Amino acid sequence: MPTAEPMRILVIDNDEPLRATLCGRLGEAYRQAGLKRVQLDESNFALLGADVAKGPPDVVILGPGCYANLEEAIARVRSIYPTPALGVVLANEVYAAAAVELRRQISARIMPLADIAQMAQFILDAEMQPRADIPAGQNSVIAVCQLKGGVGGSTVAAALAACWARHGLRVVLVDLDDVNPQLTEWGGLSRPERKLTGELLRSGEVPDYRIGELTKAVSDYGDQLHLCGQPELYGEGFHFKADVLQGAPSAAEFIDALLPALETAYDVVVLDTGKSWGIGTFAALPHAHRVLLVTDNDPASLDRTLANFQRFYRESDDSAEFDVGKWSLVLNSFLHGLVTPEDAAAQIAELDIFPESMDIFLLPFSNEGRIWPQTNVSFFDCAEPEVQEGIRQIAFALIPFRYQPAEPDLVDRLRKGLRTLVGA
Repeated sequence: MPTAEPMRILVIDNDEPLRATLCGRLGEAYRQAGLKRVQLDESNFALLGADVAKGPPDVVILGPGCYANLEEAIARVRSIYPTPALGVVLANEVYAAAAVELRRQISARIMPLADIAQMAQFILDAEMQPRADIPAGQNSVIAVCQLKGGVGGSTVAAALAACWARHGLRVVLVDLDDVNPQLTEWGGLSRPERKLTGELLRSGEVPDYRIGELTKAVSDYGDQLHLCGQPELYGEGFHFKADVLQGAPSAAEFIDALLPALETAYDVVVLDTGKSWGIGTFAALPHAHRVLLVTDNDPASLDRTLANFQRFYRESDDSAEFDVGKWSLVLNSFLHGLVTPEDAAAQIAELDIFPESMDIFLLPFSNEGRIWPQTNVSFFDCAEPEVQEGIRQIAFALIPFRYQPAEPDLVDRLRKGLRTLVGA
């Protein structure tokens, strides 16, 4: 039998004495975990990524010297190694003072330098996870929802899809909006693709071998961005909302067949569910790994969006439809100086539905980006550079990808308005 590959642990710290101390403790930790085949590599941020040809490590651990710029350090690691288990080891006094707050702010295991047992458990947990050599974002379904028309749901869906496509992921957009199939028209889907959507919708089946016929590459993105559009006839598209085709199976059967087939063919599946909530939308939500609820920053829009969500949430009898741990809010800044992320956070907290750690993303205002529906590219490509960076920050928070992060001062400015943790 072939020998199993050793578990690779990458330790990063610019402070060499601290890094050496940490490596010694990690050596004892993986011995306590009973792991005999471990490759322990050391690095600093000047050398980070130089050995990317070796493939991603199984575990990345940031040492105590990273604490002063921890968020920036995590962003840099994730831009190069999006998928490995990530741990942060803090000096003991820093751990005692800051660990609780950090756990609310970052997605990483926090451990004190003195606790070898915690390090051993972290390494053992990482070893128990299945190792996958798939691209970042594979099997990731992102649903973009709105509960009030005109707030920019299609804009957000297309912008995120284009951002991931521009950064090397293979993406498919799915247009489930039977009332206003804006993406279908924007992508220039021809009659054959739309006709096939109607045929498969009526049959309730989506064979894997037909995915290539069902989707079309969006011209300006090469083979990186494809679109699965609305059926040709409104009566067929309306079936996403209600059972109106005589003798046809429920649209839920079509969705349940379509999304797994798309997941096997693409790294990321982005669903534009539209404002017409019906069978198609409710069937899609359990498949989504993350759900974005889009509203604009007009107070009336936010009030109506949250009121409608509260009603759907309370009336739903399927917990998979409204798994609130997967939901985030996107505040689309159509206008200047209205609802802020802090205002939205306060209103969400009053609902007592979402977890305190719910993400609130701010899509910055763009004057130039508004022309995107009349072009061959998305809002992401049309918008000003600072708005593009804001979209990258949202996309990266959902599905990490490789890119050169913005300069720290710009990241700091964006972070203040881009991502607010409720209750933080």
